[in-house]
Amino acid sequence: MTDNLRLCVGLGFIFFCAFIFTSLFFVTASIIGSAVTYCRKDLSTKELLLRAAKSLKRTVVSWLYIKLLDLGYCLLVALLLLLLVLIFNITFTILAFSMILLVVALFFRTYLDVVWSLALVVSVLEDICGIEALGKAARLVKGSKLRGFFLNLFVAFSMSMFNGLVTIGTVAFPENARMVPSIFSYSITCLITMFSYMSYTVLYYECKKTHGEEVERKPSTEYTEVAFTESTPLLSADAP
Repeated sequence: MTDNLRLCVGLGFIFFCAFIFTSLFFVTASIIGSAVTYCRKDLSTKELLLRAAKSLKRTVVSWLYIKLLDLGYCLLVALLLLLLVLIFNITFTILAFSMILLVVALFFRTYLDVVWSLALVVSVLEDICGIEALGKAARLVKGSKLRGFFLNLFVAFSMSMFNGLVTIGTVAFPENARMVPSIFSYSITCLITMFSYMSYTVLYYECKKTHGEEVERKPSTEYTEVAFTESTPLLSADAP
């Protein structure tokens, strides 16, 4: 049993790491693709994947810093709730106040996530990561945090709504087909997450323009074939 437990834990850890790296890779690719589209540049699929692979290390480092900050914030909120329960008697009033405090903490966490999400975009598009990316994101987003906050609220509401509908709809499916709505819910969640980081890429460029940083944008260029014969000179004879 010990060997089987170690095998299960090892395989679970490997699967978890592979899932995290794959998710961050596609997040990185989504950010780069959004940046290329915003700047009206051309990039092949091969170049996109290569750039995503090169930027993945910075994305992983920034993601680890963000998760550590998130973990610290969650532990702080849990500690405050525990102290509230231990100091006062567990009554209906205290439970109601604890719920209000938890809701406020969730909203504040959504507000903090503006800088954290923008830091991932900064890590992908600039040659910095970790604390530097978080600091750059905090400077860029000054004056625009409300836009990111409402974007986070929209994303959280959309995910909650879809997951709630899928949970309700799962009851109508037979037991051998209940994986179908779960896969559908996961696909929708991935699409919403991709939309979120695409929006944050646009917010990144808008914040750069707000702070006076130049954003290189190239208009799309179309090439037209021109027929050429010996009777049609490349330059007019009247040209200087």
